[in-house]
Amino acid sequence: MDRTRNIALVKAAKKRCRELRQRETNAEKIFWDVVRNRGWRGYKFYRQYPLFYEYSGNESFFIADFYCHEMKLAVELDGRIH
Repeated sequence: MDRTRNIALVKAAKKRCRELRQRETNAEKIFWDVVRNRGWRGYKFYRQYPLFYEYSGNESFFIADFYCHEMKLAVELDGRIH
């Protein structure tokens, strides 16, 4: 995938991530309390993190509830919002 991204797509992803952080589920809050500030085995986790991908020539994204780049691990916690 090309390293340049559609600026409008990045802005839309950031905006949506911010919105989701404002309405976290109880499960997300508990998980975040455990992993924040490298609290789980020293790994850094990001909350509501956009992951970009390309499919059939179109770039898009999905938002993982939590993401650890070092482990390449995306975590999804289901709640009433999903």
